[in-house]
Amino acid sequence: GVNIPGAELKLPALTDKDMQDIEYGIKNDIDFIAASFIRKGSDVADIKDFVKKTHAKYWPEHHPVPGIISKIENQEALKNYDSILSESFGIMVARGDLGVEIP
Repeated sequence: GVNIPGAELKLPALTDKDMQDIEYGIKNDIDFIAASFIRKGSDVADIKDFVKKTHAKYWPEHHPVPGIISKIENQEALKNYDSILSESFGIMVARGDLGVEIP
């Protein structure tokens, strides 16, 4: 990957490949989704919306939905930590990437 300290990138929370992988995981009854490159709480909310819609296609309403584990990798995510945490089941920290990003 490439680190550009301080840059706020305009990238979608989910790529087409991410959606395919998540759907495969939901069909196979995964418990958690590890989400990389999360920058703000709305990124997690977007993933949760997709998960909820996809989950409804395969499982009854009472079946547990996979939790989102958000990976904090850059300064923007650190700045938005509280909103990310409030949308996430758990947090994972990329120490090496943060070491490059934060002076």
